[in-house]
Amino acid sequence: CIVLIPIASLLLSASRGGFISLLVEVLLAAVLVFWFGPRHARKLTALVGGAALVAAALLFFWMAPRHVAERLARMGDGSHPPEVELRNRIVAARDSLGIWRDHPWLGAGMGSFETVFPRYQSFPSDFLWDHAHNDYAEALAETGVAGAAAMVSALGLFFWLAFRNLSQRLCTPAGWMQFAAAIGCCGFLVHGFADFNFHIPANAAWFAVLLGLCGSTDR
Repeated sequence: CIVLIPIASLLLSASRGGFISLLVEVLLAAVLVFWFGPRHARKLTALVGGAALVAAALLFFWMAPRHVAERLARMGDGSHPPEVELRNRIVAARDSLGIWRDHPWLGAGMGSFETVFPRYQSFPSDFLWDHAHNDYAEALAETGVAGAAAMVSALGLFFWLAFRNLSQRLCTPAGWMQFAAAIGCCGFLVHGFADFNFHIPANAAWFAVLLGLCGSTDR
């Protein structure tokens, strides 16, 4: 149930960024388990994981049988409200880099995006863009090279702590929980290219919990 409910909820939301993040998580987990997981666990993991995905899809079809086609089409054709269209998100991220070009070292200041962005916005919109719908572009615009250096350092530390000694970790139940938390963090990081998850307190807090879990050295 813990696996089925969030996957079915994701499908119901018709979030393209969320769906892509899920695919990246599944593929990354499959590759890492194949290369570093115990041989006896590979077939079982593939069987259980595949069964979970199929069951989640069946739950989705059962929950909304009349709207399945509509939601799947919405996910594919980008018929979202104008303020969240993919092309606008891409242009907004590109315009955000204009802020960085004018304030390369320290950026325009943390939390200043909503105020500064209208001067760089290159497309018409009736909506107020309080975030860039790209966490990395927004961070670069607000904090410049200094913030980028901090982000790269933090990401390097995360990947080192999360995936070190992976073959040994996957021999214990606690190690599998840490591995799952690390994969969840990767999903957040991928989704950050198309949304502003780290500016939503609940998401940022959950990301921090996962970070603490996957980076823990307490056995």
